[in-house]
Amino acid sequence: MLDLGCGPGLDARELAVRSRQVVGVDHDAVLLAAAQGGEDPRPCFIRADAHALPFAGASFDAVRAERLLQHVAGPDGVIGEVTRVTRVGGRLALIDTDWASLSIGCGPVEIERRIVAALLGEVARHPTAGRDLIRSAADLRLEILSVTVHPLTSGDPTTVRQIAHLDLAERLAVDNGSLSHEDLQHWHRSLRTAGQRATLLATINLVMLIARRQ
Repeated sequence: MLDLGCGPGLDARELAVRSRQVVGVDHDAVLLAAAQGGEDPRPCFIRADAHALPFAGASFDAVRAERLLQHVAGPDGVIGEVTRVTRVGGRLALIDTDWASLSIGCGPVEIERRIVAALLGEVARHPTAGRDLIRSAADLRLEILSVTVHPLTSGDPTTVRQIAHLDLAERLAVDNGSLSHEDLQHWHRSLRTAGQRATLLATINLVMLIARRQ
């Protein structure tokens, strides 16, 4: 199994418990150093570019990539690469975020939409990578077995601020002129009130596509 974009290797080590051999790949040397720091020699970790994997075709029975495509230069090319290195009949599991689905229910919708719109251009290279999975896989030798949406939700103001990168989003919205300082103060009051009354609800979708290599 290939875990592409493995980061510090936590998921790869979990997968190694159930798989004969797991290879974790990432381009970040610091994260890979953390992954390679464990005592267990399994799995194997390799530094490589997701756009040009150093493996022969049909090398893997299964490939997994979670929240990677939103950050790479060319998501379609990466999906083509993981298709290439998967054997016929093998499985691909692609999981990514749809940042455009971010919703923070606490106050005026028009203010919230302006804040989310400001975030989309900065939070990832491809903020709609999750919803784009079906389109990206459509022209490849893949049989799409399932597409499921998994909403992440929280009503905790601190958690919402972290997950939604609200500090960044608010600053961007003010800087680009889509949010006035008065709007921002109103937004902060709405967040604070919703947190105190336990009425805050924030959601964002992860999309998971499971496919079989044809």
